[in-house]
Amino acid sequence: LYYQALTGKTLYAIDTGLLREGVSAAQQAAGVKTIAETHVADGLWMSKAGVLYITSPTDDSITRLVGDHVEPVLTDKRLRWPDTFSEGPDG
Repeated sequence: LYYQALTGKTLYAIDTGLLREGVSAAQQAAGVKTIAETHVADGLWMSKAGVLYITSPTDDSITRLVGDHVEPVLTDKRLRWPDTFSEGPDG
């Protein structure tokens, strides 16, 4: 599971197995990984191809996670405050 605070700039991940009942808070805390420094984001999307896309509402763009950093995919003023993602059946 990837996550970050709405106005935060750090992307984190945790194995979803650590979120199950019976796993201690200490084990959960130890399982949190810092993945990358990003930007303010309002949406995350893991595509069927395994690419994590991240909205960047403050500059009308979409980025993607590549290793431990993000790279731009698209910037367009028509993307006013990009938010939630979706993916069609054709990917």
